[in-house]
Amino acid sequence: MKVVEDQVVDDDTGFQDDEESFFQDIDLLQKHGINMADIKKLKSVGICTVKGIQMTTRKALCNIKGLSEAKVEKIKEAAGKMLWEYNVAVFITNQMTADPGAGMTFQADPKKPIGGHILAHASTTRISLRKGRGEMRIAKIFDSPDMPENEATFAISGGGVTDAKE
Repeated sequence: MKVVEDQVVDDDTGFQDDEESFFQDIDLLQKHGINMADIKKLKSVGICTVKGIQMTTRKALCNIKGLSEAKVEKIKEAAGKMLWEYNVAVFITNQMTADPGAGMTFQADPKKPIGGHILAHASTTRISLRKGRGEMRIAKIFDSPDMPENEATFAISGGGVTDAKE
């Protein structure tokens, strides 16, 4: 019988790989066709990771000297491809507004997304969140290529997100 005393097993390696893939250095964007000069411009304003690119708005990126709207779109697309490769979920939020003309067209839902069709086409799955009775919240999948339209209820409490009490 052989005893191994000096062997250490690190169980956190999977978590570290996932975390490291999300915080990839933007130098890797060069593999996706982004010019090194543009990468240096991003670094000069403090954007050093792929997550940093995704968290920065297009308008803020366009304000960086030397980055046009076309370059910003290419950079955002390359960053999105990198996140897709590493299977990282990206959440986009959009505000809703009342559509006063909706009553004339007999729409069931008079709310309209402010981001319009651009955000709708950039998303794979769209979920609408709304307040229910009391502390209950309702999440409705209304556009998804692989999930049927459906609703789920949940509650937000001091302990986090919990099942809704009906």
